[in-house]
Amino acid sequence: MEHSENRNETDLIIENVSMTEQTNYDFNVIVIPDEEVKMHFEYNANVYDSASVMRIKDHFIQIMEQVANDVQLCVQELEIVTVEEKKQVLEVFNDTAVEYPHEKTVYQLFEE
Repeated sequence: MEHSENRNETDLIIENVSMTEQTNYDFNVIVIPDEEVKMHFEYNANVYDSASVMRIKDHFIQIMEQVANDVQLCVQELEIVTVEEKKQVLEVFNDTAVEYPHEKTVYQLFEE
């Protein structure tokens, strides 16, 4: 049992200190809890381009918004892809309609 009658205790307060995170990973997500949760993405630019990182950021936001709107949402119900990205994949990238002669068989088209 410790007696503290003759002991002086003081609090140590450290202010205005900045920190640097360091890891050996090519992609890091740093979550900073505060009044608002802040997320910071650090990545190796030799591995990831900024467009890919922005897309990942958008996916995080998409997931967080869904969870914030419905805390009962199951993981399997989450939509990772944004509405804009889904439209791009389904309509822009999938624009493969081509006119072809209807009187020819598939085999004949491949021969050409």
